[in-house]
Amino acid sequence: MNRNVTLSILLLGLAASFAWAQDAPRGSNPGRLDLALGYTAILANAPPNNTCGCFWMQGGSAQAAVAIKRGLSGVADFGMTEATKVGEAPGYDITLSSYLLGPRYSFHRNRYSPYAQVLAGAAHSSTNDATDNGSTAFAFSPGVGLDLNLKRYISLRVVEADYLLTRIPNGANNVESQLRLTTGIVLHLK
Repeated sequence: MNRNVTLSILLLGLAASFAWAQDAPRGSNPGRLDLALGYTAILANAPPNNTCGCFWMQGGSAQAAVAIKRGLSGVADFGMTEATKVGEAPGYDITLSSYLLGPRYSFHRNRYSPYAQVLAGAAHSSTNDATDNGSTAFAFSPGVGLDLNLKRYISLRVVEADYLLTRIPNGANNVESQLRLTTGIVLHLK
């Protein structure tokens, strides 16, 4: 996906989040724990010899967010996605795991909770190639999301859209720019 398109989507989501924040209710519960489980799809762009330059990976993710003060949370995000038969025949099976931490700012409204976050950490990639021992490298992921509040203790994560930058050795420039989309459920504890 074109970087300008990805950046435009992120900026539009951020602008919408700031607009919604004008009427945000006062207060949140410091120490509140939100646990999210979701389905994740990544539009990936490795290996470099892939003729289309991109393919979809699918899997899941789990997040824990602890409220620090009004609107601000600390987030831990763990995800794993896979793709099969990538690249030239016979193709490789690829697994990508990510381990990310960072701040999130949420705009709590009665029905919707948009948010923006910036996460950083590590990503690990491995294939079914017998000579591949896997690689772990830096990962960076700014993004936006929207939760639909269903009940006091549960929300639907309508969408989380993140730009996922990884620096995993790929035989070319060792940079992967990817779009990560997640949907799922969020449990609000405490």
